[in-house]
Amino acid sequence: MEYEKLRRKIEMQARELTYFTTDQLNKISEKLTDDDKQKWNNVILR
Repeated sequence: MEYEKLRRKIEMQARELTYFTTDQLNKISEKLTDDDKQKWNNVILR
């Protein structure tokens, strides 16, 4: 029972961190030039 509670807590926090990180990266992306966006995409694809 305790294991399941801990597993769920970790899963929720990991999901929240993913949402937060994605949101922050999107905010940064909006401020980039087209050239920088292309470079950013190349880094992500690696």
